[in-house]
Amino acid sequence: MAVTGILLWAHNFVLEYLSKVWLDIATAVHYYEAILATLAIVIWHFYAVIFDPDVYPLKWTFVGGRAPEHEVREEEEEAAPQAAPEPKAASKNPPSHTAP
Repeated sequence: MAVTGILLWAHNFVLEYLSKVWLDIATAVHYYEAILATLAIVIWHFYAVIFDPDVYPLKWTFVGGRAPEHEVREEEEEAAPQAAPEPKAASKNPPSHTAP
C-alpha cells in the first residue's frame, strides 16, 4: 500500500519514467488494498466487540459507557504483571579480591 501510495502521490515524477498504464494499475491496486484494510479492521472490531467468546453475545458496555465491576476486576487481574521473584539476599561476607 505504501508503494502504490507513493506512486500516486508523486505522479508527475512517476510519469517521467513510466507510462500512464503503471499509474492506472497503482490506482486500482491502492483502491482495493484500502478496501481490504477497511474490511479487516471492521471484522476485527466486530470479533472483539460481538463475537469474542469472552463477551458473546454482546458486551453491554457500549450502552452506558460503564463496565460492570466484576468485568473490570477480571480484566485488571489479567493485565496485571506477574510478580517477579525477589532476588536472593547478598551474603554477609563479600568475596575477597586478592591479586595473584
